[in-house]
Amino acid sequence: DLLAKERYDVVPWIVPAEQPLKLVFFHKVFLNIRQGGQDNNEGDVPLLLVQRCFSRLLRLLGDDRDFDARKYDLNGDGSAGWWEFLAMWKQEHFCMKLSFMERVYLTAEDPQASRLGKLVSMLVLGAIFVSACSLILSTLPELQKTDESCPSCEPKPHGFFNTIDTVCVALFTFEYVTRLIASAFMRRELISQDELIRNMCLDESLRSTTKLQRILAFMLSWPNIIDAMAILPSYAMIFMEDPEMPSQKADGGKDLGGEGIHFVIAKLMRLMRLARALRLGRRFEAV
Repeated sequence: DLLAKERYDVVPWIVPAEQPLKLVFFHKVFLNIRQGGQDNNEGDVPLLLVQRCFSRLLRLLGDDRDFDARKYDLNGDGSAGWWEFLAMWKQEHFCMKLSFMERVYLTAEDPQASRLGKLVSMLVLGAIFVSACSLILSTLPELQKTDESCPSCEPKPHGFFNTIDTVCVALFTFEYVTRLIASAFMRRELISQDELIRNMCLDESLRSTTKLQRILAFMLSWPNIIDAMAILPSYAMIFMEDPEMPSQKADGGKDLGGEGIHFVIAKLMRLMRLARALRLGRRFEAV
């Protein structure tokens, strides 16, 4: 069974520049068109719908060749069945061609697209775990130290906790900025095959998006808003910290050593990284 065989294809190490559309894709398209159109001849679909959908597919793929569905109307009844779709798959060789930046985006965004993408996601997931554990452990009195020059100051975490957080934040920032820049070049309809099929079968006219629109769509999506909010508190703490600023006093008169309520809130916001860990975890369930 060709469909069953394709489902167990080996995932490539890197996202390939050219990805032939597989038989599973054609099967999904056939079922989608059949559900959207008027069925006739025991499950066949109207040839006009086939022509419109595959013409849209060529436009989405950036393929300039012409497509004529009439040559697949083997019995001349104005409809196409699954065997005709199988012939299209064998003869047309539809292929999704990705630019370098699109391949970078899919590597960073989709762990199912390549083994390298899976490794990147595992690295980010591990960094989130290390960062969260570091934040929690830094609150333990046994892992804090008192400044000898300021006996009344609150104990502070050991310096290696700051080093761990700095490394993790640098990794998160690099990964987020990479995805942000690459999103400007990523055609949204090619992110997933389900999205490509949806755009193929829509009645609406196709509209191209600018790089600015793609960046804005990336920044305003909820998962990426959470990612940004998990990173920004670390930078906010750097800018809020002023070595010449006098120490703040607690209600009992105890010196907080420069850590006010805004620092506590910023540290708590860093735990939003766990929300991204849950998002990545759900992706791995499908791998």
